[in-house]
Amino acid sequence: MALYLIRHTPVDAPDGAIYGQREVDLHPDWQLHFEQLRNRLPANVSRVLTSPLGRCQKLANWLVTHRWPSLAPEIRAELKEMSFGRWQGLTWSTVPRAELDAWARDWVHRAPPGGETYLQVRDRWRRLYQSVLELPGDTLVVTHAGLIRVALTDYLHCDPRMAFSWSVAFGEVFRLGT
Repeated sequence: MALYLIRHTPVDAPDGAIYGQREVDLHPDWQLHFEQLRNRLPANVSRVLTSPLGRCQKLANWLVTHRWPSLAPEIRAELKEMSFGRWQGLTWSTVPRAELDAWARDWVHRAPPGGETYLQVRDRWRRLYQSVLELPGDTLVVTHAGLIRVALTDYLHCDPRMAFSWSVAFGEVFRLGT
């Protein structure tokens, strides 16, 4: 069983924007990005799971239409990006410095105001991962950088503080399992 994690393609947001669980549009060249991604994916998967956020659903729907037309994407709330609470819609440079510093000291256990901790996101991930392990065949997951960092850190049994050291590019594909 292999699990393929895909980060959605680029969004139409300014550099440094914190969008988290907010809906943001995909970059105007989204079709070109989708085409480039299609050929980096396995020939067959048994299921496609997607975050409920539009930037992931659009990619998942396109992929099943153009790659696996017999499948339908399954929306899973556990695949949402980390919630950054009140910071969503801001840029990193406009977050109040005291709030950012407090979070940065212990983001594993501390949430942005109104948001989620790393551990809360990890718990969501673990619930999803356990449910997928019980299924036959390979699974493709369309999700977000934050959740992929949590998944990689958890899968490789790394210290959670390593999560932000993982580079997760738009449209990047990660394979877990055999």
